[in-house]
Amino acid sequence: MFVLPKDIARKIILGELDYNKLPYNHDNEKAKGFYLEDQARVNLALEKKHQAKCTALEEICHKEECRFYIKGTGRIKKGWACMEYKVDFPTASFDSRYHVTFIGSEMIELRLTSKNIKELEKKGARSFCLGCGYPYEKIPLRLVEARFDNNGYLEVCLLCDSWEFHDADSFITRIEIISWLNSYKENA
Repeated sequence: MFVLPKDIARKIILGELDYNKLPYNHDNEKAKGFYLEDQARVNLALEKKHQAKCTALEEICHKEECRFYIKGTGRIKKGWACMEYKVDFPTASFDSRYHVTFIGSEMIELRLTSKNIKELEKKGARSFCLGCGYPYEKIPLRLVEARFDNNGYLEVCLLCDSWEFHDADSFITRIEIISWLNSYKENA
Protein backbone atom coordinates (compact mmCIF):
# COMPACT_ATOMS: atom_id res chain seq x y z
CA MET A 1 0.00 0.00 0.00
CA PHE A 2 1.27 3.47 -0.80
CA VAL A 3 -0.16 6.87 0.07
CA LEU A 4 0.45 10.21 -1.60
CA PRO A 5 3.72 11.94 -0.78
CA LYS A 6 3.43 14.84 1.63
CA ASP A 7 4.05 17.55 -1.01
CA ILE A 8 1.37 16.22 -3.38
CA ALA A 9 -1.15 15.76 -0.53
CA ARG A 10 -0.44 19.35 0.55
CA LYS A 11 -1.16 20.69 -2.97
CA ILE A 12 -4.46 18.78 -3.10
CA ILE A 13 -5.55 20.03 0.33
CA LEU A 14 -4.70 23.61 -0.65
CA GLY A 15 -6.63 23.25 -3.93
CA GLU A 16 -3.54 23.59 -6.14
CA LEU A 17 -3.96 20.10 -7.63
CA ASP A 18 -7.08 18.10 -8.55
CA TYR A 19 -7.14 14.75 -6.72
CA ASN A 20 -9.34 13.23 -9.43
CA LYS A 21 -6.70 13.89 -12.12
CA LEU A 22 -4.02 11.78 -10.41
CA PRO A 23 -3.26 8.30 -11.77
CA TYR A 24 -5.64 5.74 -10.29
CA ASN A 25 -4.54 2.32 -9.09
CA HIS A 26 -7.51 0.14 -8.12
CA ASP A 27 -5.47 -2.34 -6.06
CA ASN A 28 -3.78 0.44 -4.10
CA GLU A 29 -7.07 2.21 -3.37
CA LYS A 30 -8.57 -1.09 -2.25
CA ALA A 31 -5.59 -1.67 0.09
CA LYS A 32 -5.94 1.81 1.59
CA GLY A 33 -9.67 1.32 2.06
CA PHE A 34 -9.05 -1.98 3.79
CA TYR A 35 -7.47 -0.14 6.75
CA LEU A 36 -9.84 2.84 6.99
CA GLU A 37 -11.99 1.17 9.65
CA ASP A 38 -8.95 0.63 11.86
CA GLN A 39 -7.82 4.23 11.37
CA ALA A 40 -11.32 5.47 12.24
CA ARG A 41 -11.26 3.42 15.46
CA VAL A 42 -7.86 4.80 16.44
CA ASN A 43 -8.87 8.39 15.60
CA LEU A 44 -12.11 8.08 17.56
CA ALA A 45 -10.26 6.87 20.64
CA LEU A 46 -7.37 9.34 20.50
CA GLU A 47 -9.35 12.48 19.73
CA LYS A 48 -10.95 12.25 23.19
CA LYS A 49 -7.69 13.46 24.74
CA HIS A 50 -5.50 14.62 21.86
CA GLN A 51 -5.72 17.00 18.91
CA ALA A 52 -5.30 15.66 15.40
CA LYS A 53 -2.52 17.10 13.24
CA CYS A 54 -2.28 17.00 9.44
CA THR A 55 1.22 15.80 8.57
CA ALA A 56 0.91 17.21 5.02
CA LEU A 57 0.10 20.76 6.18
CA GLU A 58 1.99 20.43 9.48
CA GLU A 59 -0.88 22.08 11.35
CA ILE A 60 -4.14 21.17 13.08
CA CYS A 61 -6.23 18.73 11.02
CA HIS A 62 -9.11 20.53 9.27
CA LYS A 63 -11.26 17.37 9.38
CA GLU A 64 -14.56 18.05 7.52
CA GLU A 65 -13.01 20.87 5.49
CA CYS A 66 -10.31 18.60 4.06
CA ARG A 67 -10.50 16.76 0.73
CA PHE A 68 -9.22 13.56 2.39
CA TYR A 69 -11.69 13.46 5.31
CA ILE A 70 -14.04 10.47 5.50
CA LYS A 71 -16.70 10.32 8.20
CA GLY A 72 -18.01 7.07 9.66
CA THR A 73 -16.18 4.19 8.02
CA GLY A 74 -17.24 0.55 8.38
CA ARG A 75 -18.69 -0.29 11.77
CA ILE A 76 -17.27 2.93 13.24
CA LYS A 77 -20.20 5.26 12.59
CA LYS A 78 -18.89 8.06 14.83
CA GLY A 79 -15.26 7.72 13.74
CA TRP A 80 -13.44 9.39 10.88
CA ALA A 81 -10.41 8.74 8.73
CA CYS A 82 -8.00 10.40 6.32
CA MET A 83 -8.02 8.87 2.82
CA GLU A 84 -4.28 9.43 2.48
CA TYR A 85 -3.31 8.63 6.09
CA LYS A 86 -1.93 12.12 6.80
CA VAL A 87 -3.44 12.47 10.28
CA ASP A 88 -1.41 12.06 13.46
CA PHE A 89 -1.87 12.74 17.19
CA PRO A 90 1.58 14.01 18.20
CA THR A 91 0.71 14.42 21.91
CA ALA A 92 -0.36 10.78 22.25
CA SER A 93 2.09 8.48 24.03
CA PHE A 94 2.65 6.47 20.85
CA ASP A 95 2.63 7.27 17.17
CA SER A 96 -1.01 6.79 16.23
CA ARG A 97 0.00 5.74 12.72
CA TYR A 98 1.21 2.48 14.27
CA HIS A 99 -2.29 1.08 14.69
CA VAL A 100 -2.39 -1.75 17.14
CA THR A 101 -4.59 -4.09 15.12
CA PHE A 102 -5.35 -3.95 11.42
CA ILE A 103 -8.98 -5.02 11.26
CA GLY A 104 -9.98 -4.30 7.69
CA SER A 105 -13.04 -6.03 6.32
CA GLU A 106 -14.07 -8.44 9.10
CA MET A 107 -10.59 -9.89 9.50
CA ILE A 108 -7.31 -9.15 11.25
CA GLU A 109 -4.11 -9.10 9.25
CA LEU A 110 -1.90 -11.04 11.66
CA ARG A 111 1.54 -10.32 10.20
CA LEU A 112 1.11 -6.54 10.19
CA THR A 113 -0.64 -6.55 13.55
CA SER A 114 2.12 -8.59 15.22
CA LYS A 115 4.77 -6.35 13.66
CA ASN A 116 3.01 -3.21 14.93
CA ILE A 117 2.61 -4.59 18.45
CA LYS A 118 6.31 -5.48 18.56
CA GLU A 119 7.17 -1.99 17.23
CA LEU A 120 5.06 -0.40 19.97
CA GLU A 121 6.73 -2.63 22.55
CA LYS A 122 10.15 -1.35 21.39
CA LYS A 123 8.85 2.21 21.91
CA GLY A 124 7.87 1.46 25.50
CA ALA A 125 4.44 -0.19 25.43
CA ARG A 126 4.31 -2.75 28.24
CA SER A 127 0.56 -3.45 28.37
CA PHE A 128 -2.26 -3.54 25.84
CA CYS A 129 -5.92 -2.95 26.74
CA LEU A 130 -8.11 -5.91 25.80
CA GLY A 131 -11.10 -3.63 25.29
CA CYS A 132 -9.74 -1.22 22.69
CA GLY A 133 -6.16 -2.39 22.09
CA TYR A 134 -4.59 0.88 23.25
CA PRO A 135 -0.94 0.48 24.31
CA TYR A 136 0.30 1.70 27.70
CA GLU A 137 3.76 2.10 29.14
CA LYS A 138 2.17 2.10 32.59
CA ILE A 139 -1.46 1.12 33.14
CA PRO A 140 -3.35 4.10 34.61
CA LEU A 141 -4.97 3.87 38.04
CA ARG A 142 -8.39 5.37 38.75
CA LEU A 143 -10.23 5.77 42.05
CA VAL A 144 -13.39 3.65 42.08
CA GLU A 145 -16.23 3.61 44.60
CA ALA A 146 -15.94 -0.06 45.39
CA ARG A 147 -12.89 -0.81 47.53
CA PHE A 148 -10.29 -3.00 45.86
CA ASP A 149 -6.58 -3.33 46.35
CA ASN A 150 -4.44 -0.18 46.07
CA ASN A 151 -6.65 1.81 48.51
CA GLY A 152 -9.65 1.97 46.19
CA TYR A 153 -7.72 2.40 42.94
CA LEU A 154 -8.18 0.07 40.00
CA GLU A 155 -6.15 -0.26 36.81
CA VAL A 156 -8.49 1.02 34.09
CA CYS A 157 -8.02 1.98 30.43
CA LEU A 158 -8.49 5.73 29.96
CA LEU A 159 -10.17 5.26 26.58
CA CYS A 160 -12.67 2.43 27.05
CA ASP A 161 -12.80 1.77 30.84
CA SER A 162 -11.65 -1.84 30.46
CA TRP A 163 -9.68 -3.29 33.36
CA GLU A 164 -8.16 -6.18 31.40
CA PHE A 165 -4.63 -5.88 29.99
CA HIS A 166 -2.05 -8.19 28.39
CA ASP A 167 1.65 -7.90 27.65
CA ALA A 168 2.67 -7.81 23.95
CA ASP A 169 3.16 -11.57 23.45
CA SER A 170 -0.10 -12.48 25.21
CA PHE A 171 -1.94 -9.80 23.26
CA ILE A 172 -0.60 -11.18 19.95
CA THR A 173 -1.67 -14.70 20.98
CA ARG A 174 -5.16 -13.43 21.83
CA ILE A 175 -5.46 -11.71 18.43
CA GLU A 176 -4.31 -14.90 16.68
CA ILE A 177 -7.00 -16.89 18.51
CA ILE A 178 -9.70 -14.34 17.66
CA SER A 179 -8.59 -14.34 14.02
CA TRP A 180 -8.62 -18.14 13.89
CA LEU A 181 -12.12 -18.28 15.45
CA ASN A 182 -13.45 -15.72 12.97
CA SER A 183 -11.92 -17.69 10.10
CA TYR A 184 -13.42 -20.91 11.45
CA LYS A 185 -16.90 -19.32 11.68
CA GLU A 186 -16.67 -18.08 8.08
CA ASN A 187 -15.65 -21.52 6.79
CA ALA A 188 -18.16 -23.50 8.91
